[in-house]
Amino acid sequence: METTIRTVGRDALNRDEARRRRRLLSDLSYQIRLNIERGDETFESDVLLRFACVDQDESTFIDLVAPHVDLIELNGKRIVPGEVYDGFRIQLDGLEARNSLRVVANCAYSHSGAGLHRFRDLADGATYLYSQFESRDAHRAFACFDQPDLKASFAISVGAPQPWTVISNTRRKQPAGSDSARWDFETTKLLSSYLIAVVAGPYHSVHDRHGAIELGAYCRESMTPYLDTDEIFEITKQGLDFFSDYFDYPYVWGNTTSSSYLNSTPVPWRMPARLPSTRHISFDHESLMRSVRLAREPSCTRWPTCGSVTSSRWSGGTISG
Repeated sequence: METTIRTVGRDALNRDEARRRRRLLSDLSYQIRLNIERGDETFESDVLLRFACVDQDESTFIDLVAPHVDLIELNGKRIVPGEVYDGFRIQLDGLEARNSLRVVANCAYSHSGAGLHRFRDLADGATYLYSQFESRDAHRAFACFDQPDLKASFAISVGAPQPWTVISNTRRKQPAGSDSARWDFETTKLLSSYLIAVVAGPYHSVHDRHGAIELGAYCRESMTPYLDTDEIFEITKQGLDFFSDYFDYPYVWGNTTSSSYLNSTPVPWRMPARLPSTRHISFDHESLMRSVRLAREPSCTRWPTCGSVTSSRWSGGTISG
């Protein structure tokens, strides 16, 4: 039964709450199924979370911002959403040593650059999505313990309109050229929730390779003539070489079943100039696309943008990812 939520309280997490959750919880894994075919305002978010709790019969809460919650099931027992959800948190009582939690909700698309942002390209009317979960907005797209030190593995699955492309932190399980409308991705290594990436739409893409690392650059179809992949790939390759030598540590964001890769997508809206995930980076499109403003000295903008996010694959992604 769907429940419409009246939001009360505030969407915030204080230090004591975060410390307590970190003490209680461990061994987290998420299975997340998103359906982005349902309309312009909301999308379905279906999460199955497994986690351990240090003590039995403890209580905690999980973060979620959603206009509607359809299902909450803790350890096989259904809970009435209106009794435990205040618009920002789902109260979880009577935890066991090992726990299974399923939350199905209709989450709202963002139009401000935070959460799962949806926008229409005025040039051709095409619709595009991209996520921006830093520093604490992942719970606007799926129920999660949204704090960086509660790392987990994530198995992402996205149902999208055809012929959209969907990009996430890992490689798609289906073979290349698959005509399935559902994109199932390989399970990630342990990550903080804010590093999860979901990018979807009829994106144009160009691919390259640097040794064992696969590179991809994506942009809106209307921006294809302005995507300067030659320089973007050149700077990225130089950065990968430089930081591998500087940190004496290779680019690590591959896994045991596939080679490493790094994707980049220029996106619009008021947002930080660069939003890195572990293997996907969203940029402010003005910093990478060819334009009159960048015609004289494009590298002045691209070099610091590409260089800084490449370095964060080591200084940020490896340490805090």
